[in-house]
Amino acid sequence: MFLKIFILILAMFVATESSSMAQGFYGARASGMGGTGVASAKGIYATYYNPALVLESQKFDIGLSAAASLSGLDKLLSSFSAYSDFSQYMSDNYSNSVSLSGNIWGLGGIGINGVALGIIPSIVLSVSKPANSLSGSASGWGYYSANLSFGRSFSLLNISQINVATSLKYLGGAAGNITLSQITPTVVTGTQEVSQRSGVGADLGGVWSVDVPLLTSLKVGFVA
Repeated sequence: MFLKIFILILAMFVATESSSMAQGFYGARASGMGGTGVASAKGIYATYYNPALVLESQKFDIGLSAAASLSGLDKLLSSFSAYSDFSQYMSDNYSNSVSLSGNIWGLGGIGINGVALGIIPSIVLSVSKPANSLSGSASGWGYYSANLSFGRSFSLLNISQINVATSLKYLGGAAGNITLSQITPTVVTGTQEVSQRSGVGADLGGVWSVDVPLLTSLKVGFVA
């Protein structure tokens, strides 16, 4: 009974907190374009895609975005729900493999007069049990990035504008792995490993915008 509750709690954690290492997209516009926001991201989401776009924001801007993806939970719950005894479940599913993964990511921040601070967290978790085995493993990592973006704009010939900006970053995170070497209805034994990392970095971004008379406007962005 204890392990049944443990697996259900773990599955709920995966569903609400994390999936595979899918690429996170931020903001409705960039998400709808497949994450191509280097020249088109708006507002606070520019702290992720291109810091030079922060200079195009309004005097005051605030934003929040969150999303999640999941793989394998429905298969696990459907197979597990038919059992009231965990040992019987393990016996009947000994030859089956179990794979469960989840991911949650988000972005939040505030911008004022061309200076923006964005916080970008992400959590990933995966659980697996190989076929023909009573052992299993769970691994996960979480990280966050704090981005401070600022820069300057330059006008050329009244029809063109160049924005140049940088994002100063502080990154932190932790990773862990649990390996279960023995699983019985009353006992779980195994090992665990946990590590932490942190560091600093910077992005350089630019946007060139030009108005084509009687036609349209053109915008090109770059990030390094």
